[in-house]
Formats: sequence, structure tokens, C-alpha cells
Amino acid sequence: MTSFSDWETEYSIGGDIIKFNSQQSAIIDFYGAGVKYGKEPGERIYPAIPGKGSRWLFGHQLPRIKSYSNDELYEMLYNFALLGKAIPISGWENNLAYGEKIKALCENYTGYLKAAYLLPTSWYLVNQFQTRSWLKILTDSGVLSDGLLRTGRGVKCIAKDGHECNSLVELEIDNWLFSKGIPHQKEPLYPFHKEYNSSSRLRADFQVQQTFIEYAGLMDDPEYALKIEMKKKLALDLKINLIVIKPNNFKNLDELLTKIRISGT
Repeated sequence: MTSFSDWETEYSIGGDIIKFNSQQSAIIDFYGAGVKYGKEPGERIYPAIPGKGSRWLFGHQLPRIKSYSNDELYEMLYNFALLGKAIPISGWENNLAYGEKIKALCENYTGYLKAAYLLPTSWYLVNQFQTRSWLKILTDSGVLSDGLLRTGRGVKCIAKDGHECNSLVELEIDNWLFSKGIPHQKEPLYPFHKEYNSSSRLRADFQVQQTFIEYAGLMDDPEYALKIEMKKKLALDLKINLIVIKPNNFKNLDELLTKIRISGT
């Protein structure tokens, strides 16, 4: 199983998906039945992930993938997006479009599949480029020429300080804080609360010292509005300084965000 045709025959499961995780399992089988975890042929290249173990490059993939320069990896990602006529999401390797729908979009379907075969997985690229931002990789590769990724819930973009923002207004807020020399954290976790944050996974948009900042840009969405209200109750109950910025009062950031300094932070 060293060629594209071998891979295509072995791992196409029909329909619209190639299962790349199944590919890795099959590679273990290819090198011999009964291979146990921790003894796979290959090299552990990615730090352990809590609850998921660690990731590997396997067998015949190893010399080829590690031979690519960063410039070559960027070019490969760009060509993959160009051939597929779609922006690759983080984790694209687990759900590669592989059916009639993508065939209708691709002028060079075989070329698209070959590009997918050659391109290292998204987690490898994140590790190789030493960044946690898939958006930054897409921008640096030229896949996103303007640095903007348009989604159903807004526009993902990168601020001047490198923070990944989920809307153009978040971008403006982040750039304002950066321009004023105000240290800030993006998407900080709220403190635990047994009723409003029992999972400890609730995040704000920004944090400046002890002040949390939310841009409430989707208040027409009932579920979103409910979450904002829950954050307000959490902040009130835990005596957290919270600034909520809504579209109808997003006029003057200097006026709005001076509350940070007024609050004593």
C-alpha cells in the first residue's frame, strides 16, 4: 500500500466519505496482525492529548511527510483547496468529501484525491507550524487571501496581535485593546458555578485582568440570548466585572471600554 491507487482502492468505503482513522488502523494491519497500542511502526510526533492519547506518523508515510518544507506544505494546502473548490476545515482528514457531490465541483477529481493523499493531516500541520490557529494556517497559505473565513455565524479573522476572532466587531475590540497597550486574554474561562457553569467550560470573548468582556452580536437567536443572560447572572452572583457590548451600543469603543479602567482594573 504505497501508491495512491492502492490507497484509493483500500480505503474508499463508498458514498461520500473516506475514513482516515480507518486508514491508520488498516496501516497497522498492513504491517502485521496483532500489533498492540504503543508498538505501531512509525514515530510519535504529537504531544499526548488528554483522553485521546497521542498521534503518530505510520510506516510508509513517515519519510515522505517529514521531507516537506513549510513552503511546500503551504503550497500543498493551497492546491488542495483550489482543486476541491472548498476551504478545508480543521480535521478535514476525518471527513473528506469523496462522492458525486464533490465530483460535480471538481474539474480534476483524481487530482483532488491525490492532493488529499499527499497532504499531511491538519493536526500535523498545526504541530509543524507551531500554532494553535487553523485560521492562521489558512491565511498564511493563501487559502484565505483576505484573512477572513465566512461562516453561518459570522466572520472568523485574525487580530493584529494574532488572536483569532469570531466576528469583525470582535476584531475591532481586540485591535482597540492592542492599540491601547492593554494586555488581554481571548476566550477566557469563567469561574466554576454550580448552576450557571457546572462544567467549567463557559467562556467569555475577552478578559482584561478581572474584567470579562462579551460582544453580544446574535441576540436575535433565543439560545444565544439565553446564554448571555446566564453569563450575566453568573457574573452578578460571583461579583465579576462584566461588560456586555451589543450592536446597538457599539458606537464608540473609547467610551465603552474606559469602563475597564473605571472598574479599577
